[in-house]
Amino acid sequence: MAQPGLMLRTLGHACLALYRHGETPLLITDPWLVGSVYWRSWWLQNYPTAEEIDWLAKSPRVYITHEHPDHFHMPSIRRLGSGPAYLFPALAEQGYLSCPYLSGTTTACC
Repeated sequence: MAQPGLMLRTLGHACLALYRHGETPLLITDPWLVGSVYWRSWWLQNYPTAEEIDWLAKSPRVYITHEHPDHFHMPSIRRLGSGPAYLFPALAEQGYLSCPYLSGTTTACC
């Protein structure tokens, strides 16, 4: 039987999960999954469930497209934990990766 193709699922604001049906995500992007951003002026309309966030946390990689807090959201990154490798588009050179929580789990790319 042929394996199903890749699927995309959106969660939260800009989080995309790339996965195959019935499997954990291969990659997720821009996780704003909990709480608010921009000094509590932006809130998610639909928050992912705890089970959905646990599923996302099993992804081996998380790609952060840019440093805005609705894409690079530290409370959501803390919730996902240190299991995934966090990939950034050269944010280290711009001084955005001085956070000790991410130390040793990041890879600058692009």
